[in-house]
Amino acid sequence: MRAQFQLFSETSAAPLLLVGRGGGWARAKCLALAPAPPRSRSAFPALTRLAAAPIDGQSPSSVPRAPAMPSSIERNGPPRGQLTVRTIAMPADTNANGDIFGGWVMSQMDQAGGIAGVERAQGRVVTVKVDAMTFLAPMKVGDVLEVYTQVESIGRTSMKINIEAFAQRFQTTRREKVTYATFTFVAIDDGGRPRPIPSVAQPDS
Repeated sequence: MRAQFQLFSETSAAPLLLVGRGGGWARAKCLALAPAPPRSRSAFPALTRLAAAPIDGQSPSSVPRAPAMPSSIERNGPPRGQLTVRTIAMPADTNANGDIFGGWVMSQMDQAGGIAGVERAQGRVVTVKVDAMTFLAPMKVGDVLEVYTQVESIGRTSMKINIEAFAQRFQTTRREKVTYATFTFVAIDDGGRPRPIPSVAQPDS
């Protein structure tokens, strides 16, 4: 398969046609088309059009795309899981701009994940990994932080827990998602060594 890319630059009067084969370009040539309108020499070169034929037998719709920005549903949808931690943001937790430190929010999420992990593993757990965390909105002094947890998957000694943090805005009932992430916890014994997680959480006798 060959892929063709036609590039138009603001600083060039003629477009370039690049023809690719395999892992490299086979040839490149200029096409004698109508010159582009004159541009100021001080303008930065810009790619104003890019048209591509199918690549390696894939249609453009099947080529992987970058992750989309969080949608309004993702920002304002209802919490998933169980409310595990609820606390208020205080002035001591702010930065110079008056916003609550992201690290404070993350520590509350880690605490909530630890509570959920201990309940599921019926014993000690430790945090070993946190997937990429995206902050969607700031926390302010007086906001109530609500952290929800939901066990996503369980392995032999580790588990993944989805954790979402919401802010109930100060003196209102309005709730807004602040951030979310997936935390990985490992169950350990009294000696700090990994131990198997029970297949089903056993109720206390």
